[in-house]
Amino acid sequence: AYLLKNSWIVQAIALADLVSCLVYNIVGMKVTEAMSGVMRTMLEATRTLMVWIFNLGWHYFVNPSSTFGEAWTAWSYLELFGFALLILGQ
Repeated sequence: AYLLKNSWIVQAIALADLVSCLVYNIVGMKVTEAMSGVMRTMLEATRTLMVWIFNLGWHYFVNPSSTFGEAWTAWSYLELFGFALLILGQ
């Protein structure tokens, strides 16, 4: 609480997080209203794929020595299979 009260940077990050959650949920409700709950669920699942692709891209195209990205490993095939199972199981 002390850090949140006394740091404008932490306050700005907390506000940005709050706004992003608000926008995310409003957009989700609009997608459900315009299309269906199934479509929203599919979009939520593809969000996972986009995060994974972003992490792979960061590792291979931006900074391979960064701990932020993710390299393709032997386990990545299992991860890809799990994602396909997630999508096909919906």
